[in-house]
Amino acid sequence: MFHHNPQTGLEGKTSIAYCVARSLLDRRIGLAQFTDEKVQDPVARRLMEKVRVEVPPELSAEAARGRITAIAAPATVTITLRDGTVLSKLVQYYRGDPNRPLTEADVAEKFRDCAATVLDGERTEKLLNTVTGIEELEDAAELVRLATR
Repeated sequence: MFHHNPQTGLEGKTSIAYCVARSLLDRRIGLAQFTDEKVQDPVARRLMEKVRVEVPPELSAEAARGRITAIAAPATVTITLRDGTVLSKLVQYYRGDPNRPLTEADVAEKFRDCAATVLDGERTEKLLNTVTGIEELEDAAELVRLATR
């Protein structure tokens, strides 16, 4: 990931330290977590200072610099608690990988998260239901009407 000290929400999207800190604070990651204000949150910034990223030696230098997509590489998250307890988890596949696909509920939640930036809740649900049942849609104009302001 490219930004070790992100300053904006957009930079936060490519910052492991920010994503880890924000997910610990909010217990979720969605579009709402990537605002300039959230990235500048002093609590998140202090937590980011405690995140250390180590690239495993089996990844090439090119992959580490972002020249080769290494998104499918496994990742290990290790957390050391104040009392010295070490918690560690290997994540072989990211959520959404073909080996770990999103459920229909996950896709719907992601859709709601994205749509909430431009549509109200009622319209979002109507659009989601329309897209989910698109095979039965008689007129594509309905889809366009729901998807635009």
